[in-house]
Amino acid sequence: MHGPVVRRVAVVLATLTALLGLAISPALAAAPPAWPEVRNGEESVEVLTVQHLLRNQGATITADGVFGPNTLAAVTDFQAESGLAADGLVDTDTWLALAVPLDDGATGEAVRALQLQLNRYGFGLDVDGDFGPLTGAAVAEVRALFDLGGGTAVDATFWQWLVGSAPPGEQVAPGVEFSSMQIPTPHGMALGYVLTVDLTQASVGLLWPGRVAQTATTSAQADRLGAVAGVNGDFYNIGQTGAPVGPAVVDGHALKAAVPGAQRYGPTRPPGTDNAHVFGITSDGSPTVTTLDLAGTATTPEGSFDLEGLNQYAIPVDGVGIFTADWGSQSRERATCGTDTDRNGPCSTETAEVEIVDGTVTRVSDEPGSGQIDADATVLVARDAGVAQLDGLAVGDSVSLDYGLVSGDGTELRTAIGGLVLAMDGEQLTLDDDPATLAPRTAVGSSADGSTLYLVAVDGRSGSSVGATLRSMADIMADLGATQDVINLDGGGSTTLVAREGDSTTTSVRNTPSDGSQRSVANGLGVFSE
Repeated sequence: MHGPVVRRVAVVLATLTALLGLAISPALAAAPPAWPEVRNGEESVEVLTVQHLLRNQGATITADGVFGPNTLAAVTDFQAESGLAADGLVDTDTWLALAVPLDDGATGEAVRALQLQLNRYGFGLDVDGDFGPLTGAAVAEVRALFDLGGGTAVDATFWQWLVGSAPPGEQVAPGVEFSSMQIPTPHGMALGYVLTVDLTQASVGLLWPGRVAQTATTSAQADRLGAVAGVNGDFYNIGQTGAPVGPAVVDGHALKAAVPGAQRYGPTRPPGTDNAHVFGITSDGSPTVTTLDLAGTATTPEGSFDLEGLNQYAIPVDGVGIFTADWGSQSRERATCGTDTDRNGPCSTETAEVEIVDGTVTRVSDEPGSGQIDADATVLVARDAGVAQLDGLAVGDSVSLDYGLVSGDGTELRTAIGGLVLAMDGEQLTLDDDPATLAPRTAVGSSADGSTLYLVAVDGRSGSSVGATLRSMADIMADLGATQDVINLDGGGSTTLVAREGDSTTTSVRNTPSDGSQRSVANGLGVFSE
């Protein structure tokens, strides 16, 4: 179980107590918070909590987080049986009647309700109805947070503090807040982790391992570049080169362009989008979703031809691609394998490679090579009919190269990362909502005015979180405030959110990766403190 928000807040408060000699607690010796009123028509964690507590009392309703006719009938029946006003409103008296005492070893629906509420505070418990050691430890931490004494007992006062309080956010750095939350979706409850970034106080940039064809964990990438927080990034050529699918730009420098068509990884793209779409930060610090396409030309003694790839694990059929030192030491052979319509197709039998240093050909070969490219060198790789463009070249020939990434909206990007677009220019796209696609997901999105970014990881494939579809992920982002430009990043076992804790100079994982630990990934988005 990862460290929840409450633990870090409690440590800070304890430190203040020691330093100032004050009896400080989150409760501040005040009265407990008000019980939330839950009513017909709502859809929330509180509704789901009430449903589990009603089921604990014998109600035969579905616990789905939706306060509909069946839940209304169960509430009014329970109220009548308890001698309360049978008005269907879950108010203070109804909560007090429902909130039964619990302790270590308890089982059942009331424990499920408890675990749901504890997960609002970032504990990531399986909602299995078993009050075991992990649930007990979470209860003890919340009791300490609200100055309710030691132990694991859950009484009416504990329920009231737990249900009635908002989980505390954590300031990671100026303008950067981390929080966790239980999120109701049409498919069940999801556990989400959020970095809220005020772009007037902090910035967001590309995380990468130092080479395009290389992977590293999200925390390692963040720590390498000094980020205070971050999330995993683009889909990538997993198990082979490790290179990402889409374009990538770091500090205004173009690292790579997008692979063609079906060479991509990830869910089916919504209509009107392609592999060239990116989430970017412009040179003036504004977030945007746009396209980045390679515009490049090579000029040889025989004439000129277009360049159709930049540091890509796949170049188009009949194309010529360019590789630089940014690619790394991985073999360039994969760039000639598969086709624009079949990622798993065979490698081309017609290939060529030419190395150029300071505008002069220094090496020619009939097959792609491997090994680190020198900083002053450039390598052209051709496949199929593209080989004809390099056939006449010999060592000593002059070749000039002119290339770059061009954005679809004319903006200059200092940061860009590929992904799958969920919303663009304030409009949510047509997205898949099939429950079969529920999975852990990562996304980044901007507020309507562009001043705030939300970097979000949603856990999945666990007893504590169902995950998200593309549609429900877009809805989660919109509910947080990311309504302008939103892009879905790699998910599943790649979904990771990291942030520094306290005075640490390194980041730690804040969500619960579905693989059980961090996966090595191609790149990510990092948050940097100004």
